[in-house]
Amino acid sequence: MLDIAKYMLEAIMNSVNPFGSLRAAEYTDEQINHLWVDFEYDIKSSILDLSGATPKYIFGGKGSGKTHILRYYSYLVARQRQDKLTGVEVLEQLGALTIFYRCNHFGASKFDSLPENLKQIIFQAYVELTLFEAVVECLIDIKNTTTDLAYNDEDFLAEIRRNIGHDSLNLIQDLDSLRVWIFEHRVLIDRNLNKFIFIKKVELFESILLINNLFSFIKPAINIWSNALTNFPLVFLIDEFENLESNYQSIFNDFVRMANSFVSFRIATRPNGVRTNTITGVNESNLSGHEFLKINLDEILMSQDTKHFINNFIVNRLYNNPNIHVKINANQLFDSLDTSDLLQEAIRTLDLPINKILKLTKENFIRSFPSDFRQYADSTFSVLCDDIDELILKKLNILRFCKERKNSTNFLEIAQQIHSESLIYREKEQRRTGKYATSFNHYKYDLFAQICLDARYKTNIPYAGFETIFKMSSGNPRNVLNILNKIYELLSFEGKSFYSQESIDIETQTKAINQAAKYFAEEDSNYGSLSDKAKKAMFKFAAYLATARYALNIPESSPLAASFKDEDLNREAKEVYNLAVEFSLIQEMPDPRSDRNSKQLHKLIKLNPMLSPLWNLPVVYRGDLTLNADILNAIFDPENTSFDEHLNRVKRKWNSIHIDQLDTNLKQNVGSTAKLPEQGKLPF
Repeated sequence: MLDIAKYMLEAIMNSVNPFGSLRAAEYTDEQINHLWVDFEYDIKSSILDLSGATPKYIFGGKGSGKTHILRYYSYLVARQRQDKLTGVEVLEQLGALTIFYRCNHFGASKFDSLPENLKQIIFQAYVELTLFEAVVECLIDIKNTTTDLAYNDEDFLAEIRRNIGHDSLNLIQDLDSLRVWIFEHRVLIDRNLNKFIFIKKVELFESILLINNLFSFIKPAINIWSNALTNFPLVFLIDEFENLESNYQSIFNDFVRMANSFVSFRIATRPNGVRTNTITGVNESNLSGHEFLKINLDEILMSQDTKHFINNFIVNRLYNNPNIHVKINANQLFDSLDTSDLLQEAIRTLDLPINKILKLTKENFIRSFPSDFRQYADSTFSVLCDDIDELILKKLNILRFCKERKNSTNFLEIAQQIHSESLIYREKEQRRTGKYATSFNHYKYDLFAQICLDARYKTNIPYAGFETIFKMSSGNPRNVLNILNKIYELLSFEGKSFYSQESIDIETQTKAINQAAKYFAEEDSNYGSLSDKAKKAMFKFAAYLATARYALNIPESSPLAASFKDEDLNREAKEVYNLAVEFSLIQEMPDPRSDRNSKQLHKLIKLNPMLSPLWNLPVVYRGDLTLNADILNAIFDPENTSFDEHLNRVKRKWNSIHIDQLDTNLKQNVGSTAKLPEQGKLPF
């Protein structure tokens, strides 16, 4: 306990926000090691599989840890982590010689000014020189740190000369001069690219060194250099692949096609970040399961198995010391609402105005009644809600009444039956599994959200507790940092401390979580015009979900998800949809949804729950809304202007009580002209 108190005091004295740095790309190598938290999932063998010959694409949304994982398992970062070990001993721990590189560092856009027939050629030359230089840098480190081995520089250089065939290589006598030689040839490309912008002469590139087959000779050359490295494959860890356009990605597809048990690739990218699988020069593509394998990091992070990882992730950041083993459950840090039983304690904790909510609920119910039966609305409400103290059960009775099939002769009888079921359910010892219990379990959080919004609780529904933070973040480390960063800033502004003995109150968490959601939507997804298109689609999708959640007749419980036929997306809508997924505004679920009628498999998606607070939506989904082609393209096609029309149509549908007419003399469709109920204020 004294150690914990000591680290807490040190953390308090340190004014630096432990959650302030969000992007692993901005970390130093020391921070990559210092901030690492072990994953329950076996990263080295299951995700990276460094000994495997087949290349892998590692898909993950922003902040999922792709960069941190690749850098952590790269040779140079591992050497810094294990500075008392020799280079070969580090290789033995890793199981491979691993080379990390970010696609941003290739600067692919600078090749765009070249003629089409030169773009890919010069880009490939630049990439191979860059990776060649990185390999030699690692070999130099291995030689300098493992002094008890013999290294055959002469035969290694002879193998390089044999495969590259450039006269200037005859002057190279050691690895250090080879590294300088590679660097100079790479810089020559940069210089000529700059010159080409002004003089437009392709002759500038006639003297450019083209290696073309680096990955076929580099590993045999390393084996000649030192037989101690023979059993370690060479694995290139390539990050931010989504930043390359299709024509440049195809160069890496060529590399992937050449992979073998000695040289392979692990390529990290955003969802939908692989724009092409084609290779250059021939009409062929690499195939998943053959030339490469796929790993979805988001799916792994969203599993319950990562909750312990997120707990340790928070504690490590909080105490800023990877060696302290503080036995703290993150649940202890955050207050949460008691949503057990009939949610009476949660409503009491928030001090919600029951009478105000009940009055608004009754007004909405009466407005929703078909005009031909309006005179019965008040009495029907009384039948449903009288003699029941629990507000959540009153709301559920109304929802049950909306969903029951009823006609002009039996609707009061149905209301009485629902009321009777609720009287039984409210008595804990008499509860039984059945239709009413199922409805309560399905809809209680949606009805509670409606209650909070009707009460205008702090303008938003409450979001609090470790469980909420975990689910909202989808187990994504950057999302967790985003939320905790906002909590830390808010506590500091209020003169409070994350390190105090008191848990963080619900109101502070709710404010901070809303700020984190806003940051995620506005700052962390700012990629120019492309992201603007994706954001507009996301806003429409979220508005559609919120309309469902705050309707009188909620169509699906915890509506955060939707399903649709992939072929229903038109070309323009498909493009924007892919952007929304790539920018992590929308998440694709791994398992498709079987349509309840046609049994066809539909694509299942959900709004990223990091955005949920902006629309007072749930952070997990239970049911999903079905999107037909019209509404689907109204959401995602930027040229389609019919979204408001579709939204108003479902708003009328979900906020009207339907009673079948048995008397054919009565006017048909009596509910079509009824005034819509006044919903809680929606943020759109």
